[in-house]
Amino acid sequence: MTFTVTGSFEAGTAFVTGFTLVDARDGLPDPDLGALADGATVNLSRTGGLASVRAEMPRRSPVAAVRLALNGPRTVDRIAPARAPVSLFGDSGGDYVAGAFPDGAYTLTARPLDSLRTDGFDDGAAWWTPYGGAWQVSGGVYEVSGGREGKALLDGFAAADLVLETDVRAAPGGNAGVVFRASDVRESRNAFRGYYAGVDVDGSKAVVGRMDDGVWHRLAKLDMDAAGPWYRLRVVATGPRIEVFVDGAPVLDIEDATYASGAVGLRTWEFAAEWDDVEAVRLDDPDGLLPETAVAFTVQSVVPEVAIVADGPATEGGTATFTISAEPAPPAELEVVVSVTQGTADDYLPATLPTSVRIAAGSTEATLKVALPDDAVDEPDGVLTAS
Repeated sequence: MTFTVTGSFEAGTAFVTGFTLVDARDGLPDPDLGALADGATVNLSRTGGLASVRAEMPRRSPVAAVRLALNGPRTVDRIAPARAPVSLFGDSGGDYVAGAFPDGAYTLTARPLDSLRTDGFDDGAAWWTPYGGAWQVSGGVYEVSGGREGKALLDGFAAADLVLETDVRAAPGGNAGVVFRASDVRESRNAFRGYYAGVDVDGSKAVVGRMDDGVWHRLAKLDMDAAGPWYRLRVVATGPRIEVFVDGAPVLDIEDATYASGAVGLRTWEFAAEWDDVEAVRLDDPDGLLPETAVAFTVQSVVPEVAIVADGPATEGGTATFTISAEPAPPAELEVVVSVTQGTADDYLPATLPTSVRIAAGSTEATLKVALPDDAVDEPDGVLTAS
């Protein structure tokens, strides 16, 4: 299946209007746990720290996809097609996939994307233009025979910043992958300008390099921990930075600013190769028409045990202090509500008393201080109680 989505937009339109936390553990139905508000502290103890997050969007949205980026104790970077439900870990037939949220502070950002192209080659390869090599669709994959370099470009798609990924399988001894930011592409060997990233099957390595119309510059080549024979190859190019992932694992991370934008496609060098499930997403938003929506929240599923201890005696005109402790240390600032009292016949306390103390994120202690007024009356000893 192949589809293309593009749209026209008005500046400042927020296509993602909010986020909802979802209990995604046990199959359908997946009940909502509530809106995920900015600054919220979330207790996931009853779900075992598992949940998903749905990005709220209009039912008829003109955007093609949404890039969901979670940063914190765990990270997620997912591009989801803009069709309901748009969720952080994906879904299977509307049944949300659950993910683990270790305790800590998170930020979640949703960025609409205006162009998404996918191709599983179930209906042929009508969107592709070959440049060299004998290309055909067979058994639902796009393949090229060996013997010379083969290139094929995705028609009508060009980007500067992009995500490009595909399943790829190369014949033994082969090297196959993707081209991006490509131009001046011709049928001759190495005849293009742009970048190539791929897998070297015999060496079990990932490679990324730059082609300058026949002149190859290898930028990086490193071992990859992937079994094959099919590899999920992913390239993320933003500005001069180029990241290469194989089977979800980061392998290469380099910078090169020679080529800023161009076409995307597939490439092999002298060996037969196959591709399937290609996805190309343009991240460009030069006119700022696709604003991000972000939320900061804290997961605190292990509730700290709070205790309070008096630090010692105090006198009128001095300060009574109490140490408030929390174990384990809270991942976000913890507000502890306190009450300070005295005996019914005592007169030690000021008119205004503290009502709370804040324990800083990652800390286990805070001090409660009560300034005691000094008066001319010599009062007997008494007891102050903080709870």
